[in-house]
Amino acid sequence: NVQILKEFLSDAEAEVRSLAQLYANVGRNADALASYFGEDPARCPFEQGK
Repeated sequence: NVQILKEFLSDAEAEVRSLAQLYANVGRNADALASYFGEDPARCPFEQGK
């Protein structure tokens, strides 16, 4: 059971790193899009949802 847990945690950590990188890329793309339209990316975080 310990080995199964270790394998799961290893896989989960890799998935979390991948998801964090994807989220960072989305943030950079959202910032670039806001800049393209003349907006300040700091005032238009993509997380705001509106």
